[in-house]
Amino acid sequence: MILIASVDFETYYDSNCNIQKLGNYAYCQHPEWEAILVAVHSEDLSWVGHPKDAPWEEIAKYDIILAHNAGFDLTVLERLVELGQVPDYMLNKNWVCTADLASYLGAPRNLAGAAKQLLGMDLDKGVRSDMKGKKAADMVD
Repeated sequence: MILIASVDFETYYDSNCNIQKLGNYAYCQHPEWEAILVAVHSEDLSWVGHPKDAPWEEIAKYDIILAHNAGFDLTVLERLVELGQVPDYMLNKNWVCTADLASYLGAPRNLAGAAKQLLGMDLDKGVRSDMKGKKAADMVD
């Protein structure tokens, strides 16, 4: 049996520190950049929190890691390994990009468009939009 988990990183962004302006690598190297949280989900595991606190040893047991736009998530992961927040064995996992899969199926690459066309679901990206300019420290009650 092949074990599959999905991983999604959320990161700081603002008008100057963003992927559109900088590209994945330069964005993750920007002095204002930080990983705010990671969400992991599978049949057996559902976890959300700061990447340094994630159960990486448990996540590493999965054969395939799904990520929508895996190139971005892998760049974030590489940066977090550099910063010592994630163990380097996560770089050796088999990552599969669901944005690429959506495109292969003739759907939009963006998550909202793919979910609408392939699953008939409307996604609300308002929470992500509200995160612009907010750091992890801003999330603490």
